[in-house]
Amino acid sequence: MKKNKNKLVLLMIAIIIVGVGAFWYIDNNKKATLKTESTYTTSTVTKGNLKIDYTDEGSIDLNIKELKFTLDGTVNRIPVNEGDVVKAGTVLMTIDNVDYVDQMKQAEISYENSKLSYEKSKIESQTTLVTLKNQVDQYNVKVELAKENYEELLKKYKVDGGNYDTVKVDDSNLKTLEIEHNSMIASPDAYAQNDIKNKQTAYENEKTNYATSISSAKSTLKQAKLSYDTAVIDYNKTLMDYNTEKNMNYSEKLNKLSIDKASIDYKTTKDTLDGTKLVAPYDCKVVGIAVNVGDEITKDTVVLQVRMIENPKVVASISESDIGNVTVGMDIEVTSDNLEGQIFMGKVTKVSNVATVGSGSTVSYDVTMDLDEDYKDIRDKMTCNISFIIKQKKDCLKIPNKAVYMENGSQFVKVLGSDNKIAAKKIKTGFTDGTDSEVVEGLSEGDTVTIEGTASSSKTSSSSKSSSSSKSSNSSKTTVNDMPPMF
Repeated sequence: MKKNKNKLVLLMIAIIIVGVGAFWYIDNNKKATLKTESTYTTSTVTKGNLKIDYTDEGSIDLNIKELKFTLDGTVNRIPVNEGDVVKAGTVLMTIDNVDYVDQMKQAEISYENSKLSYEKSKIESQTTLVTLKNQVDQYNVKVELAKENYEELLKKYKVDGGNYDTVKVDDSNLKTLEIEHNSMIASPDAYAQNDIKNKQTAYENEKTNYATSISSAKSTLKQAKLSYDTAVIDYNKTLMDYNTEKNMNYSEKLNKLSIDKASIDYKTTKDTLDGTKLVAPYDCKVVGIAVNVGDEITKDTVVLQVRMIENPKVVASISESDIGNVTVGMDIEVTSDNLEGQIFMGKVTKVSNVATVGSGSTVSYDVTMDLDEDYKDIRDKMTCNISFIIKQKKDCLKIPNKAVYMENGSQFVKVLGSDNKIAAKKIKTGFTDGTDSEVVEGLSEGDTVTIEGTASSSKTSSSSKSSSSSKSSNSSKTTVNDMPPMF
């Protein structure tokens, strides 16, 4: 009995030992399983673009111009439709022009009459000049003759310095008679009284004749001088008239002024008539027609809208704290909430140096950008989001930063093979935007990398469990998460 009792105790001890061993084995097996199992998500190596950018808001500017007539009138023709692309100078719309045509015809007639009057005055002026020139020549001859005659008389009468009192005439007879007369008077007994009396008479008569000759000479000199002076006056007056007509041509110039005025009047009426036609100011596209044929319009009425044939522009006002992020030549990407899924490319073309001060003394600067295509879906004044690309890498292999980890100073990722096994692979990365990194070496497009999670992340729908072939957990390993942008 005692022997059986000992056997029972030994059996119970054996059962306990087996149970404890089994529990230990199961517990350790679970721990081992936990050590070799991990929760992860996958990411495929793809080609794409990486960028670091600054974003802001702006608006589309299609450079739309509003067109107006310069006159009031009634619309009578609209030869274009919205959407038409036209060349510069193309007639876009016209208004009634009957009254303006009549005005231009009258102005044209006045202009032609003014030209005829001008030509007539030119001929008359030339005729007058010829006549005056002939008169000048004639008076010049008269002056020369009068001068020559006067100078000869001065010599003849031996006038001293133009003093006519010094006139001298032939006095030889007077002197002879004076000597004879004086001789008879001195010796009266030697001559008959009748002879003395006759000599006295002859002497007195000769004195009278001499005085008359002196007076006549003075008169002749004065008349010659007067003729000379008159000839000079007539010559100078005619010469002045000639020069005046030659240099001034009053009638011709008055008629020339009439032509100029008539020309201005004609051009004004022609411009007015041209104002009844609205033409394209440059190569453009008609984007809006605001009136119909028959509508009464004024010169303040906007009748058409056109836009220049050029790629759309984007304008933005950038704050002073952010303007340093924007430079001319910088690439941009533009999106709009109204055009979901579309991206429009362009470049910065102008950064204003002139500040705009808004309410609250906020300072901003205007920035202008050109899109690289005339995107058809874009509308004028449309609000848009602008990505100013500071640095970018195009068409590169990329993976999430979270897939990369550092081990012993090198970069690694875990690659999920076609056999559903995970293997560590050494890689080299380049540019990063802070979320994804460029793969320079070690991976190919289409490879699948894993991103480790935690045991509690099993709720993630993309998580899986697999046996990992990575190195022992005793190795030095650092996960690369959310790396800063690398330039």
